[in-house]
Amino acid sequence: YQRRVHGIVRDFGRTILQGLRKNAILLTKGDLMINSARFVQTMEGVRPDVRIVDQEMMTYFWYVRNLKINYPDLLFPAGKDFYYPGKLRGFSMKDFLDLNLPHRPVYLCVGWKEGDYSWHGHYTSRPWGPSAQVLPATHTYTAKSLRKYVDAIRTVMPSDVQLPTEADEFPAHAWELVVLNDYWGSYQTMALYLMQMSEKDEVCARVNDAPECRNPSLDNKDWVALDGAIQLYRYAKDNQKPRPSLVVLRNLGVCIQNALKYKPNDLELLQLARDAFKQYYEDSIALDVPIEGGAEPVLYAVRYFEQMVEYQKGQPAAPLVVEAGPTDLGAEESSAAAEEPVPPVEKKKKKKKKRAA
Repeated sequence: YQRRVHGIVRDFGRTILQGLRKNAILLTKGDLMINSARFVQTMEGVRPDVRIVDQEMMTYFWYVRNLKINYPDLLFPAGKDFYYPGKLRGFSMKDFLDLNLPHRPVYLCVGWKEGDYSWHGHYTSRPWGPSAQVLPATHTYTAKSLRKYVDAIRTVMPSDVQLPTEADEFPAHAWELVVLNDYWGSYQTMALYLMQMSEKDEVCARVNDAPECRNPSLDNKDWVALDGAIQLYRYAKDNQKPRPSLVVLRNLGVCIQNALKYKPNDLELLQLARDAFKQYYEDSIALDVPIEGGAEPVLYAVRYFEQMVEYQKGQPAAPLVVEAGPTDLGAEESSAAAEEPVPPVEKKKKKKKKRAA
């Protein structure tokens, strides 16, 4: 593989740093993260305001001593020499965050250090490109702050990164392949966070029951989160080469299916849902990957959305030829009337809540 041509590891270090807020602390974990970020900061002068602190290295007293000398603006608990909760003269992550987070933004690159759960109940995190921003556990969103967050993470990943078009040009042990997977995984993580946020209050049920929840406006937090997830999944679908992740395709289809509860007659959404589920099925077959829940519900969704597209166009739905294996669901659905399309079945049955006695 051509390491010099791609420079993907260097670009990944730049990607990690460029999206962080001013004077941020970046808590890294792992050789790839700290080395790629430190290289571009030291050799290319990228984001000298960011303080890169490795969680594993911070367990050594000499490393913390050097941090205190090189970064006098970092704060450490008095009388503590290294990051090792429970040990004499050791401090916890909660101790470190209590001192620093009130004064500057803090980010994690590849998560919290295992074994230290002192931050539980006090701090949380949200995806921020290849990193995650640390926030107080009490953090909540208003519609305005959620829009601001969605707008920020849409641009946190630089658009000038030169990515290879074929993932298999790197051997399985190459760091470049790890970086490539992490790059696109960042989009999936941010999109999934928004997708789950839009569903955590059982948005689908409320959309059906409460008229005010059907409004796809910028003042509706559920809609803002759902629309943000769709945009991120769409970007990954359209740009990841040689093909998007199967998770991206499936979750994009699910997100659009939820969005159609807000905009039931939106032709563009109907076409996107059809194309996402269809490509998910076709790529799963091509890669010989089992389809979660079986092929039949996916093919049924493809057929349904194809009917809805034709219905909105005022045209009769033509039979959709799709290889469905032994069940041949495509042929079975071909006689369905276009005038009254039947909605797709739910992916999973929701457990009924027990009534109070």
